[in-house]
Amino acid sequence: MIKISWVFSILLYFVTAAYYIYRGIYFAGVIFGIFGIFYAMTWWWWRSRLPFAVIMLETVTGVTRKYPGTILIGVAGLIIQVAYSVWWVITVVGAFQLFDSSANCTTIDPRTRQPNCTNYALIGIMLFLVFSFYWTSQVIKTVGHVTVSGVFATFYFLEGTPMASKSPTFSALGRALTTSFGSICFGSLIIAVIQTIKAILRSLANDTDSACGAFMAMCAVCFLDCIEGLVEYFNHYAYTEVAIYVKWHVYMHRKL
Repeated sequence: MIKISWVFSILLYFVTAAYYIYRGIYFAGVIFGIFGIFYAMTWWWWRSRLPFAVIMLETVTGVTRKYPGTILIGVAGLIIQVAYSVWWVITVVGAFQLFDSSANCTTIDPRTRQPNCTNYALIGIMLFLVFSFYWTSQVIKTVGHVTVSGVFATFYFLEGTPMASKSPTFSALGRALTTSFGSICFGSLIIAVIQTIKAILRSLANDTDSACGAFMAMCAVCFLDCIEGLVEYFNHYAYTEVAIYVKWHVYMHRKL
């Protein structure tokens, strides 16, 4: 299946490139042709790794069939995230209605001739809501990740032994929500703080009239993107270790 999908992707790129060239859209044809060549080169470079990828895919699908609760965890996490997002939007609308003081503003912006008053209460509430949204969303996602990692760890270490469980999903979920929950919240907190700072910088870049200020803010966002990527990379493996050995998040980061 991996080979077929890869070859199909290469052929699709070249067919699309030929179609655009036939229609006279040479720029698009060249772009798709380059992507086709790139995919063909990656096939040549990575062909020795395909057997391992096939084994990994077969193992993952086998464990998922054996423990379908892993799929239920993903669906449940999605439902909880959607419900929380709806509740969050309602809360934001309510906060605007409760703390909006534009009707009592007497300061007029000479450029826009619109009321311009700084509402520190609303700013503080919105900052808290944005931070709580990022943090809660990260926790919901990570609980699912740690739970599924725990299921796969149970299969890897205990399959075929008397200690093997017929339904390890709920026990893994229980560990994720109890002994591992502090580590989950701490790792999610780091990501949430970075994402909140990025949101503040993007807001400042959109509101400022200074091109230099907007440029500096977006440079800072780019720098934070790099930091966020590194933290998420280490978090991915740290959470897996937490799911397997139920160790503290900071200790696993130092170990990695």
